[in-house]
Amino acid sequence: VPPPCGPIDEPPLAATGEGTEGAAGSPPTPSDQSRPWSNDCLLGGDEALQPPTKDAPATFLEHCAEWVVRTTDAVWRPGLGAARVNASLEEYFYEGWSSVSAFGKEYRGMEALKELVWRTRRAFPDLRIHVTDVFCVGNDVDGYKTTMPDVLTGTHTGPSSFGPPTGKSFAYNGIAVCYVQKVGGRWQYVSEVVAHDALALFSQLGLT
Repeated sequence: VPPPCGPIDEPPLAATGEGTEGAAGSPPTPSDQSRPWSNDCLLGGDEALQPPTKDAPATFLEHCAEWVVRTTDAVWRPGLGAARVNASLEEYFYEGWSSVSAFGKEYRGMEALKELVWRTRRAFPDLRIHVTDVFCVGNDVDGYKTTMPDVLTGTHTGPSSFGPPTGKSFAYNGIAVCYVQKVGGRWQYVSEVVAHDALALFSQLGLT
């Protein structure tokens, strides 16, 4: 079994005076000098990249990509009313949902999710998420990891954290990597890491 992610046993680094200081110039710890860091834990054991339960059923796998597309549209398709959007969020997202977004911004819980969605929809009422691909890996026991590259297009016609509406249109790329599990008998998004080209958006809105 590979060692945990972190230091691994290798010969000590040469004492060159380079790269031996800790964070913010603090003295190096022994592990900084003698045990180089590694991602080997992702290659096997309990921390493996792939779901750990061997031979688990994967009945949802063939439906996973379609589910991702349909749930994305259920939340983000333009013209949907508030009641319908909120109902979709409560149906398809776990109440303890968590997200890491652009610039390391973190969100947690249903109220934070709703605030994020409606803040975005108010700023860009005609926002369209053009899904370019979806792929899933996992099983019914451990859950599924989903990956969805996309292109976002729309117009800044509403108030936002960027300031008053600019009236400018935009198109920029991104990707959402999500974890889906069965909660209370239904599949739900539990967590996500979303990375979109925020600098491209700012530039197109004239905010840089």
